[in-house]
Amino acid sequence: MSSFVKTLLSHEEVDGEACSWANLCLKQFDIDCDGALNLSEFETLCHTLFVNASGEPYANNTDLTDDIQFMFTHLDKDKDGKLNELEMRTVFNKWLTEVVKPKNALLVVDVQNDFITGSLKVEDAEDVIPIINSILETESFSTVGYTRDWHPPNHISFVDNVKRYPVDPSSPVSAEDAKLLDKVIFSGPPLIEQILWPKHCLQESHGAAFHKNLKVDICYIA
Repeated sequence: MSSFVKTLLSHEEVDGEACSWANLCLKQFDIDCDGALNLSEFETLCHTLFVNASGEPYANNTDLTDDIQFMFTHLDKDKDGKLNELEMRTVFNKWLTEVVKPKNALLVVDVQNDFITGSLKVEDAEDVIPIINSILETESFSTVGYTRDWHPPNHISFVDNVKRYPVDPSSPVSAEDAKLLDKVIFSGPPLIEQILWPKHCLQESHGAAFHKNLKVDICYIA
């Protein structure tokens, strides 16, 4: 990472501050000292930013002339052939902030009792819990999300409910003969092709709850 990028990462963009990202870029790359970046200066900025961990250009970063011209034209709102401080603020707030200072997220999917020890348990599923907890404890994320299967008792996927809904004549299995893990086709419109599962993750049930050993930050549960 270049020293300039490290400098950028150490600053937050705050309107009115002399050390804003826009001012830092102008100070570094405004070679002709006219208070704005022309296309050539903007191109130098881009090549400085987009390098690998060793500070070298990426293999596909050698000829970005057309892309840089396109970006410059789009960002040059007043069409004067230069990016002034206000336009440079837009560059960073709307584009480069996401490139040089990206946000990240961790999504924890359906770590619920029924999938671990319950009616639809997955073999060795408990083994994933300490791994998730370790990631949460040792890594930093902009946000963490948790998902849950959350079914009503009459859900169409439950084998116990197969006779609640009309089965289409095209179904390979009738409602009377259907059993766990069979695939049936319910009448439409539209036709619904459905694998039949045991009841699981019923709303507000123990089976739908997160496993007790999972580290859960309630701030991130929707």
